[in-house]
Amino acid sequence: ADGKSVAKLIKEKLIKKSGKIYYYDKNGRKTRPKNRVVLSEGKYYYFNSRYISVSGKRFVLSKLYNFAHKNQFGYYMTSDEFSRYKSLIKEGAPFSELKKVLGEAKSFESSEGCYSNDPGKERVYNYESFYVMTFVYDNGGKEIVISLSN
Repeated sequence: ADGKSVAKLIKEKLIKKSGKIYYYDKNGRKTRPKNRVVLSEGKYYYFNSRYISVSGKRFVLSKLYNFAHKNQFGYYMTSDEFSRYKSLIKEGAPFSELKKVLGEAKSFESSEGCYSNDPGKERVYNYESFYVMTFVYDNGGKEIVISLSN
C-alpha cells in the first residue's frame, strides 16, 4: 500500500522547522511531503500519508529503494545506492544479485512457464511491500528478474 498513491518524485531541498519537514514547491509555497519520494541533496526519502519518513525496502514509482540510513529529515537512501538498486531490478538481471540485497522472501510460488520462448519456471517472491517475478531456465537453472510490482 505504501507506493500506490505516490504521484511523483519531488526534487527539492528539505527543511525542518518546528519538528516538521517541508520543501518549497515550484510556486515557492512551503509544502509538507505526503506520499512522496523526495530527492534532496543526493539523498532519497519516502514520506507516507502521515508525512512520516519510512524505513526499509520499498517499491515506489516503479523503483526499488532501501531507506536504511537516518538523519534529521528521516530515513534515506543515497544516490549511489539508488543507482546500484536500479541495475539490480532490470529485466534479465541475475536474481541472485538482487536476492543478496533483499534477503529471503516471506514466501514464493512457482509454476511452469515460458520466457522468450524458453521453457522453465516462473516464480513470484513475496516481500513485505512488493513482489519480485523471476524466471528459471530449464536448460541451466539460471534465474533472472522479470519484473517487480506492488
